[in-house]
Amino acid sequence: MKIRGAVHKSRVEVVRHDLAPIIRGLCQNMVERSEENTHRIEEQERLWKYEQAECLWYGARQTSEQPPLWVATVVSGLPERIPELTAHAARQESLEVELRFKYAHAVMAAKLVRDWDDARARAAKVKFLMQAGL
Repeated sequence: MKIRGAVHKSRVEVVRHDLAPIIRGLCQNMVERSEENTHRIEEQERLWKYEQAECLWYGARQTSEQPPLWVATVVSGLPERIPELTAHAARQESLEVELRFKYAHAVMAAKLVRDWDDARARAAKVKFLMQAGL
């Protein structure tokens, strides 16, 4: 039996470098980063699920009379990874609903929650407080 001939016919190439350390290093980085992300998400969850209620202060103003258009801008209380949050609505009473919807999208985009259900739950628990004089 000729082993050399069998290897040659199957066209198997031999890599002359040991790839095990490279693969181990890549796997180690993946594990460390996933642990960091899990830790960060758990910290965020502790804030909004158990310890304290989030309060977001927003200012509202009417930008046009016909058709009516209201704009709300959150001025304080946002997590540091969300730079700004604005919402538009036809009525002033609808601004809070739009802000909740936009907030759920913002926390999902900033990866502060695991999935869309957590984003909606977090947005549902937020207290939106209107700041007078803006």
